[in-house]
Amino acid sequence: MTTLEKLQKLYVELQGANIDQYVDKKNTGRTVLDYLSWGAAVDFFTKGCHKLNLDWTYSHRFVDMQSRGAFVETTITILDAENGETVDKVMSLPCMTLTQQAAKDADVMVINKTQMRCLVKCMTLFGLGLKLYLKDFSELNEVKMASENKDKKIQAMKDRIAELLNKIDPSVDVSKFAKYKDSNSIEELTAIGIELKRKCDTQGAN
Repeated sequence: MTTLEKLQKLYVELQGANIDQYVDKKNTGRTVLDYLSWGAAVDFFTKGCHKLNLDWTYSHRFVDMQSRGAFVETTITILDAENGETVDKVMSLPCMTLTQQAAKDADVMVINKTQMRCLVKCMTLFGLGLKLYLKDFSELNEVKMASENKDKKIQAMKDRIAELLNKIDPSVDVSKFAKYKDSNSIEELTAIGIELKRKCDTQGAN
């Protein structure tokens, strides 16, 4: 069996691995993400390699970008002594805080956690735990879309309020409604819109 064929079999083996009981959850403040513990990942990965007479090793590279943050680059090397070949795959991961923000001053603890997380992430290139990342991306996109939809709704409400204000007689004091421009509260904008609509209706009736 060639090294390429072994890697193909390894991918199928790792992608289909039952990792559910080893998956933990992490609350980022915006959503809850699933992740595979590095100990379980190493176990699954090593057993998958040994079934195909492969071995593996890894290395980390730390890159400090000063005020912009830092990241870790992890390289996993598959060793196929039978065919005399090696295959490298590389993955990077920024050093982050508990809320998934860039850690501007990464200490040794942050760097160590990032290295282990990056190691597990690099294993997805060989198939292990890939479904977790696909699920996480899907959930993050849902959060992003919800935020974008809210922004659109708020802007539409502000446009409607501006339209109503233009219909109010210039002699009427509407200064108290000026705060709508700086508001991002749907409840507050709704209340302003209702009051202005009533004023417009009353004005029209008169």
